[in-house]
Formats: sequence, structure tokens, C-alpha cells
Amino acid sequence: MRNGGTGLWQGFDVAWANTPHRVHRLGSWLAEISADEGPIRGRCESRLSVGRVPDVGVVRTHVRGVRSRALRFQEGSVSAALGAANGEAAAMDGERIHIAVQGDATVVLRGFQLSCTSHECGIHPQGFGVQLRHIVSTAEGLSFTPHFYVHAANSPDFVTGWRGDFHFEVEAMYTVVSGCRGEVAFGHPQDESACASIAHRRRERPVAEGLVAGRPGRFRHGVLGLRGFRWEQQHQSWKGRNGRFLRRLEAHLGDRSYDEAGGKVAFHPRMNFSNDGLVPYPVRASHQMWCTLIQYRDERPGLAPVEISHRIATGVGSGAEGRSLFELCDPEEGETRESS
Repeated sequence: MRNGGTGLWQGFDVAWANTPHRVHRLGSWLAEISADEGPIRGRCESRLSVGRVPDVGVVRTHVRGVRSRALRFQEGSVSAALGAANGEAAAMDGERIHIAVQGDATVVLRGFQLSCTSHECGIHPQGFGVQLRHIVSTAEGLSFTPHFYVHAANSPDFVTGWRGDFHFEVEAMYTVVSGCRGEVAFGHPQDESACASIAHRRRERPVAEGLVAGRPGRFRHGVLGLRGFRWEQQHQSWKGRNGRFLRRLEAHLGDRSYDEAGGKVAFHPRMNFSNDGLVPYPVRASHQMWCTLIQYRDERPGLAPVEISHRIATGVGSGAEGRSLFELCDPEEGETRESS
């Protein structure tokens, strides 16, 4: 358990420089976060690997610093192995997680990573996502259920087809946020409906909108935490070959503004999928995002969101990682500092 501050994972943006690829390994997460009277420090990590052709990928991880003497933080992670037949979706709930904390509490994602364990060059994705569901805070502590989803199918390109069932290891990293009742408040829909959703076709970039409401007029600060994302390539009814190479995938919170009087955050999340390449097959993608509003009191100004970018050159195999140390400073102390 850590008091005072943390870096909140706000989502990711991954893109390949030269050509689209299958999904083999992909991840973005925060680790080793610490906070004292100085800056919030931590490590941002990314992982990528290609299918069959070496390439350079860029992973942008979005982070927001939160600092308050009223808040406490605790990190953890949970993983699952899941798979299905080519063209089918694999979805499962992990075991319900119980954490002993005092006061009010919630949980948000700290990142994710997935690894294909069945095909050494990966598969064509049709969708994937992670979500923290059914969040309940009581006097005994916090409980929630992790949910994992992967959908894969051959693409319309017969040359690069793959056979057999697919299997993935998926890990969800999380941060538990807690505080004394009356000093903090957490707002998230209990019906598990998405806070923002959008659909688009190839090269369309429509703007999504979301709104998360909390308690009006009581808390100076309000920030969003991401508790789930999911994208899906909708069926094109082309002999079941609805998988796609991945050129770019975005799922992050985007621009946002907190209305203290109304106790709510309006935001414009960035959610996008692209398979642009030599032969860009049709795309009809849908995206969903689930968020939690964290409201708290603190006399200091809030910390601005930042973007940490990793440029990763990788060939076929286990993939490559990008790592950066970061510091999230108070506004009057200067910009966010980052080192590789």
C-alpha cells in the first residue's frame, strides 16, 4: 500500500512503420511506481513482436499523475490462458479478486499484455480486450472480476493463412485506489455498459464522446481511470475470413475536462483500428471503453496527462521491449521527465 500519489495508465496507441502484421505479442503497462514529497516516479514498459517480416513499431503509452494525501494505492496483476477455434471468440471471467482495504475503494487498469502461445508467428486478430467488472466496495474490502477476450480468424489473404485452434496468455495489471469516506468518491456505471463506444470503416476517424458523472460540488479534482477496452472487427461474411493484419490500434482517453460544480468528466477517447498496407482489406471495426471517475480533495494543482513513446525494432521471435523511467512533476516544477 502506497500513500500520496501514482501514475494512472490512460491507454495506448500502437503502430507499425512499414506494413501491417499479425498479433504475436503486444503490451503496454506501468511498473515500479513510487511517490514521496517530490515527483511521482515509475517505469513505462511496452512489448511488441511481428509476424514474419521484421519491422519497427511505436508504442505510445498515456499516463496521468494523481497526487493527494487522501488517496492510497496498491498494485497487482491477474492473468488467464484462453483460446478457441479459428474464427471463434474466446471470452472468460477470471476468479473474483478480493482485496482488504479500508474506506471507499475502486480499481482501474495499469496496463495489459497478451502473448500468442499457439502460433510462433502469431495470428490475424479479429478483436481483443480486457475489463475489470462488477466492482464492489464494502466495509470488508474491495472485490472485482477480471474479464478477458480474444477473437481470431484467418484474413482474406490465403497466402498467410494459419490452421488449428489459437491460444493466448493475457495479463491485466491493475491499481487499487482507496481513501477515507468523504475525502474521495468513485463514479462508474454498475450496469457494465460502456462509457464510450464508436464504430468506423477503413480510414474513417469519427470522434467519440463520453461522460462519467460523480458527486457535484464537493471535490476540487476529478480524473478518469481506464477499467476496460475492447475492439472488434465486425463480420464481413466473406467465407469466415474476418481476421485482419494490424497496422495501428488506439485505445486511450484522449482530451478530457472536469466540471467541479457538476461533478463530472466529459472526454473524447481515441479509438481506432487500421490495417493499411499493400492490400488493405475492408474494415468495419467497433470499439468500447469503460472508465471510472476518481474525485478527491487536494490543495495542490492537478497533474497534466503525458504521453511516453517507445520505438521498438523487432524481428520474428520473442519480440522486443521498450522501457522508460519517468517523473511526473507538479506544474510549477517543470515538464514530465523521461529517460530510456
